[in-house]
Parts: sequence; structure tokens; C-alpha cells
Amino acid sequence: MNALTVTLGTIGVAFSLLAWASFVGGVAKMVRAIRIGQSAPDRWRPFLPRLKTMLIEFIAHTRMNKFRTVGWAHWLVMVGFLAGFILYFEAYGQVWNPEFHWPIFGNWHIYCASSTIRGCPSGCRGSRARGSARRTSSRPSFSSRAWAWCW
Repeated sequence: MNALTVTLGTIGVAFSLLAWASFVGGVAKMVRAIRIGQSAPDRWRPFLPRLKTMLIEFIAHTRMNKFRTVGWAHWLVMVGFLAGFILYFEAYGQVWNPEFHWPIFGNWHIYCASSTIRGCPSGCRGSRARGSARRTSSRPSFSSRAWAWCW
């Protein structure tokens, strides 16, 4: 570990602690609001039909798709956030250990491809912005790892 790794890792941990504190506070506020209501002992029955309905509404966004212009975009945002959540925590581990990957699916080709596809636009934009101030030629520099994946 070098000084940059320790600095970036410490900054990441500090921001993460603030984010988790905010998240836990929000969940506690929601739980307090829900506890005010009446109990519903029959809410868990029948379990399998309710689980099936919940999964269909989650995966297909059936209620949201009633709004044609918003439904598909909302589904893409949901999938993007779920994928970004997994990729974020892998990147968080890679701050401390560059060889870090998820134990089960971290080496799957489809996961590596999704990570590259999701990170490529921001990496290429950063490389272009960083390199444009120093070079006058239009030929890109391949010193950045993002360029190798994007072009």
C-alpha cells in the first residue's frame, strides 16, 4: 500500500460512513412511521401467490408500465442502480486491493463485460479530458486503462 491508496481508502470510508448513517436514519424513520399503523396478521397469507405477484411487479414493472413513456425508462434506471450497486462495492474493495473481485461471479465473462460497459464511458471521457490539455495531436494516448477497453 502506498500513500495514495491509504488516502483514497480513508476518504472512501469517511464518505461511506456518512452515507450509511444517512441510510440507517432513513430506515429508522420509515420503521417508526410504519409502526404507527395497525397490525395486519393476515398479511403473510397466502405466501406463495403474494410472492409471485411481488416478483412479477418487481421484474416486469407491471404497474409502472401503464405509463408508456415512463415505465421502460424506470425499469432501466432500476436495473442500472442494482448493477451499479454491485459494481460500486467491487470498486470499493479494489481501492484497498487492486486484485479484489467478488468470490463467485467476479471472474465471469458476462460480469466483467458489464463492468467494462458500465465504466467505459466515464473512463473514456476522463481520459479525453485529461489528455486534451496536454496534447495538440488528435491521436489518443493509450496510457489509460480505459482506452484499451473502449477503443
